[in-house]
Amino acid sequence: MQTATATVLAQQVLLRFGAGDFAGVAHLLAPRVEWRGPTPSRPEGTRGTCTRRQIESFLSAFDSAMTVAGLSVGRWVCEDDTVVVLGRVRCQSRADGAESAFDFAVSLTAGADLVDSCWLLAHRAGP
Repeated sequence: MQTATATVLAQQVLLRFGAGDFAGVAHLLAPRVEWRGPTPSRPEGTRGTCTRRQIESFLSAFDSAMTVAGLSVGRWVCEDDTVVVLGRVRCQSRADGAESAFDFAVSLTAGADLVDSCWLLAHRAGP
């Protein structure tokens, strides 16, 4: 896949995530995705192959706890079929309304016009 196509796909993933359209994010994923990052059962992170449905479930679990209040991109690096994005997401707790921010790095690799690999690192942003 060319960089331009991978870039458009990554933009769509981020736009849909920022809008809370997790089913829309899932539609951009291959049926099976190499996943490295947090899951509901292992928030500290895991690696392996996940189904599109498992990732949508993880995103829905995130959405049940927090809403996305804003998403910003600080760096965008593209090479061949991979896009790496560094940014920050601001969230609001559904339970008490408390706001928090997380710095993130996500690497998306695309094949056949769908994301087939995702590496996600995130940590709470400093004060």
